[in-house]
Amino acid sequence: MREGLFDRIEQQDSERVALIVTHDTGDEPVRYGTLIEAARCWAALFAARGLEQGDRVALWLPNIAAWPAIELAAAYSGVVVVPINTRWRATEIGHLLRRTRPALIIRPMDFCDVDFDGILAEAAGDGPHAPVLKLPLTGAAPPHADFAKGTARRLTADAPINLLATSGSTGQPKFAVHRQSALAIRFSAAGRRFDIEGGDLVLCALPLCGIWGLGITLATLMAGGTAVLMPVFDAEKAGKTIERLAVAHVHGGDNLILAIIDALAPSALPLRSWRSCYFGAFTGRSPADVIDAVERCGPGLRAAQAYGSSEALAFVAGCGPEAPRALRELAGGPLLDSATRFRVVDPDSGEPARIGGQGEIQLAGPTVTQGYFDDCDASRAAFTQDGWFRTGDLGERASDGFHFIARMGDALRLRGTLVDPSEIEAALCLHPAVDEAHVVGAKRPNEGDVAVAFARLRPGADVAEADLRSFVASTLARYKVPERIVMDFDIPVTVSANATKVRKDILRDVAAGYLAVTPSRI
Repeated sequence: MREGLFDRIEQQDSERVALIVTHDTGDEPVRYGTLIEAARCWAALFAARGLEQGDRVALWLPNIAAWPAIELAAAYSGVVVVPINTRWRATEIGHLLRRTRPALIIRPMDFCDVDFDGILAEAAGDGPHAPVLKLPLTGAAPPHADFAKGTARRLTADAPINLLATSGSTGQPKFAVHRQSALAIRFSAAGRRFDIEGGDLVLCALPLCGIWGLGITLATLMAGGTAVLMPVFDAEKAGKTIERLAVAHVHGGDNLILAIIDALAPSALPLRSWRSCYFGAFTGRSPADVIDAVERCGPGLRAAQAYGSSEALAFVAGCGPEAPRALRELAGGPLLDSATRFRVVDPDSGEPARIGGQGEIQLAGPTVTQGYFDDCDASRAAFTQDGWFRTGDLGERASDGFHFIARMGDALRLRGTLVDPSEIEAALCLHPAVDEAHVVGAKRPNEGDVAVAFARLRPGADVAEADLRSFVASTLARYKVPERIVMDFDIPVTVSANATKVRKDILRDVAAGYLAVTPSRI
């Protein structure tokens, strides 16, 4: 096996600080030497408990020092980490336990008043569940003496290391299988693309149980930086942490990034240490607005959209911070690593698109999931006959890569023209009363797709639907103006470790009902 995660991180200066965990009681620094030794202790503990290569360990932890230590122990010994979101409850965890069948569950002794024992008992039902190991929130090494009784055999061949829960907008999660080499390839490349240098501090506010949070942390460690972990995300605390510790890189969903910026005290600006910000678009705000908000925070700060998924890992494609502004506004761009391959395929003809052509983004290579754990039908459906992963994303072929447009089911064909719903969402969000907007299509007989928007207003704001439609009509072609703009409907979401994603499938189901009463045409 070429250098794996453990080998790459073991090579860092043992005295350099690898982690800073920002507890409410104060910062907990962990040096690289301490982190590596803790990983060896965890590997020995797994051996002492009889775990072998391929056995699953469910990791039900917040962002604490033990999390990356256990991930590195898995890289060392060959056990497979199954992350559990601490916000999950019995139904979700029960599904995970039945599907992945972990041999060990690791959870905190106490965290945010979560009833771990009660949730686990309800999730397991009448059946047994794996043994549970309880940890304090501080310390990277296992607090139990039984690790001294085991001797871990160091993994010498590439093998699965994570089962990552999909964070899609429909149904129960599947668990994408990823090999250690995939994470080593992608996230070492991410560290280079993000310009993370040895000694740089990187805020890791996203949960490690999601591929964005885990990927940012591994990219930092392989680059010799310091990962600043937040056990509980608080926007105001995150802003103060950036200022206090001179953080150089902050990445995440636009909802997280904008929350941090909104919470910044005016006296904190400019943040001269903050250099880069890669974000995913989830709020409906235009990428241009997000980049403007970010880059106003510091003179040398550059922001860009990134593209990725649980199945293909975070940061499949994205521009470097030096790229022109217009390219940084687009999701995607050049691939981050040379091992990943892509094609854009016309959904009707099945032919690869030429530059400028649109179609489904399909991916292949060692960085792409091997399939879904214990789910042959889903795995078979996810790949083409010639082995390419179907992302379900509509994209455009570019000269240097591809650009994401929308989910295949989200794209609209209005009056015969293909329209990206984010264009309409961004236009709505320009209105001062609108905080968030999401647009879906509803089918109308003899007409096809009709746009319906769901908007969440800013606190205290009040605006008439007709006024919002007139506002959109002043900026977009008339055929793009939503037939209805709904403001009295709670926008349904799926909460995942990577972001809070809107359930557009539910919005599509209810949109037709709102078309029954259509306001006067503009």
